[in-house]
Amino acid sequence: MMWAVAACTRAIRSGGHNAHRLAVLYGNRCAAYINNAKIDEALSDCNQAIQFDPKNAVAYANRCAAHINKGETDEALSDCNQAIQLDPKNAMAFHNRAAWYFAKGDYDRAIGDLDQVLQIDPKNAMAFNSRGLGYAARSDYSRAIGDLDQAIQLDPKNATSYIGRCAARIKKLEIGQALNDCNQAIQLDPNNAMAYANRCAAHINKGETDQALSDCNKAILLDPKNAPTRFGYQ
Repeated sequence: MMWAVAACTRAIRSGGHNAHRLAVLYGNRCAAYINNAKIDEALSDCNQAIQFDPKNAVAYANRCAAHINKGETDEALSDCNQAIQLDPKNAMAFHNRAAWYFAKGDYDRAIGDLDQVLQIDPKNAMAFNSRGLGYAARSDYSRAIGDLDQAIQLDPKNATSYIGRCAARIKKLEIGQALNDCNQAIQLDPNNAMAYANRCAAHINKGETDQALSDCNKAILLDPKNAPTRFGYQ
């Protein structure tokens, strides 16, 4: 939310001339801008943070995420590597680099980085979610479901984990459980197109054509430009 940006801005204005403190504040505002999809502003702030403190690993990790959002893959990898070099226990840097590997289709390396995240932070729900999706991309659906179980246990209000588990259960032909997961995802996030697309796929597997058509139409209505919503299994 933009309140976080505003809070960081007030802190920067009263931050004085302490370079380390200003680096932290600009790094925090960079992260807040990323959360609000203001990527150019995020990059500017991360640049400022690194200028104030060239050894600020968090600023490099955040700038990596900003570059990923802009599709600037070479810059993203360089920043994530720099963050990890500066702080080998920076879970965010490993997670962001995993996102880079995912974008390249290198699921083995992505999973390897997420293993590192979970060694550093064993209760990181997002890392379990991401690694579960990585296993699903490798067609290892049992391990995917195991990781997504962990993600849901740690963060039961994250619709994304239910959507991922729904898709993995469809692949394993566990259709009743898949439907339950998609229903839960829709309850948590009623405007999530992928949840409807995957529920459409589950209904198709059960031969429930009317329900399938209704869900597919809803998915397309919510996200008409995203082709995967037309087919589900994501």
